[in-house]
Amino acid sequence: MPMDFEDEPRNWWAYVIPVVVVAGLGAALYYGRKTREAPPEPPAQVAATATAPAPKVDNVIEPPKEAVAPLPSLQESDPSMLEGITQLFGNKLDSFIVPADVVRHIVVTIDNLPRRKTSVQLWPLKQTAGTFATAEAAGELTVDSRNYARYEPLMKMVRSCNVRQLAATSK
Repeated sequence: MPMDFEDEPRNWWAYVIPVVVVAGLGAALYYGRKTREAPPEPPAQVAATATAPAPKVDNVIEPPKEAVAPLPSLQESDPSMLEGITQLFGNKLDSFIVPADVVRHIVVTIDNLPRRKTSVQLWPLKQTAGTFATAEAAGELTVDSRNYARYEPLMKMVRSCNVRQLAATSK
């Protein structure tokens, strides 16, 4: 059979290329596994010295000395909440607060704070008497100073509240 000399170089490369590829893959697998099998040695640990002073702790929270009663269920929580509010403000708050489902209304109001819309019907306080007043000055609409008088009774009561007693009630 006559040989064609033009095909001879192609036959040689046909054997060399697969051998080089297989050898490269084998070397990559070998070195990859070798580096994965030998984890780096952890650094030598220095013995901790006992000379370091303990950090000073401010504002230590003491555990309660007396047993704390469990919280009532949501349906049974209004009487204790109203009692606490009455101890803080007396009966002055009765004209401002919604008497039924107080705790539920407080929870819903707090839940609605980050939202764009709130349900006015579920606020824990009644709407302030009167209407919102505006004034026009130099062609611009502004809040009328008479509006502040609508809120003065509620603000007077809030300003007179004992803050320490309020904080103790919330625990």
